[in-house]
Amino acid sequence: MKKIKSFNVIILSFILVILSFGSSFANTEFQEFEPLNFSESASAYDATTTVYNDELYVAFREDRQVRVKKYDGSNWVQIDNGSLNYDKSQETRSPSIVVYKNEIYVAWEESKARNNFQIRMKKYNGTNWVSVDNGCLNYDSRENANKPRLIVYDSNLYVMWGEWGTSEGFGYHVRMKKYNGTNWVSVDNGSLNEDKEGFSHLAKAIVYNNNLYITWSQDDKIKVKKYDGKNWTSVDNGTINYDAKKSATYPNLSVYNNKLYVVFREDGQLRVKKYDGTNWEQADKGSLNYTSSKMLSCASFVEYNNELYVVFEEDKQVRLKKYDGTSWIQADNGPLNYKPIKYDESSWAVGTIYKNELYFIWAEARSYGKGDLEMKKLIK
Repeated sequence: MKKIKSFNVIILSFILVILSFGSSFANTEFQEFEPLNFSESASAYDATTTVYNDELYVAFREDRQVRVKKYDGSNWVQIDNGSLNYDKSQETRSPSIVVYKNEIYVAWEESKARNNFQIRMKKYNGTNWVSVDNGCLNYDSRENANKPRLIVYDSNLYVMWGEWGTSEGFGYHVRMKKYNGTNWVSVDNGSLNEDKEGFSHLAKAIVYNNNLYITWSQDDKIKVKKYDGKNWTSVDNGTINYDAKKSATYPNLSVYNNKLYVVFREDGQLRVKKYDGTNWEQADKGSLNYTSSKMLSCASFVEYNNELYVVFEEDKQVRLKKYDGTSWIQADNGPLNYKPIKYDESSWAVGTIYKNELYFIWAEARSYGKGDLEMKKLIK
């Protein structure tokens, strides 16, 4: 009898372990879609989204061209006349899209010559695309500029980017201009870098507590400043890295429960901090990685149903977690990828809310050097 009792205890313990293990997985389902590429033979990357007039707009890079299409919940419609490029023979990268004064604005980097990418921009009034960049937005059109990002703050359109410079200090500088619908004006005092000799890149911005907050990576440190419409103030105490001696990059921002959240990669781990306007606090319990030994890249936030989602690339796969203000839990039932990873990494996943539903878009390789722009919708 003792043996039978012991056996029953072992079986019961095993069942409890299995149930406990299973309960850690998210009970989620996703609707699948065909790739968003215009051409099945082309490569598509760098998706960016906005919503306007109850339609979802997506701008992205397909081969050398900046492309744009819109979605009404059922059908996709091309709205770019084949390309937004100023010169279709030139390389483009890193589009950014936003709505400003009832028009769609898209910024991107476009090559002019070797090692000379310029920040270009057009707007769409519902019928035509019109240039709004006066030839290019670079402070020096001869220097290389990259990774533009658009945001609307205090009734003005702002664009930030990284630009190589020597006059303000040898290195890459975070630069910014604002647009009032007529003119572009500098708002960066020559450079937002803390160290004018530093190398800065990957700037992102968000509006929080009526101020414009910007974060970027500078010399392996995550930097944060705020702008009140007149002055810039550093709010990072030197850096928000958990360990200032370790390399940190790929920052991104969100506002959730009246606090500012910053996600970034530090020493291969996905880390998060939150800010209440005065103090920075830990918000990740060590790391958001599923496997700490796996390589992690870029991440982005999206708030949905009072929870904060983070979508990121880990070990060449698109992964997802969500946060309820206390804990981060799995939200993806495994990678979102459509295809097995055997060619190249998935990259730059973004989440967006459209018609009160949550969508994710990312680039996924289908063969060596060829990528599809993929999309899924959370349905459960």
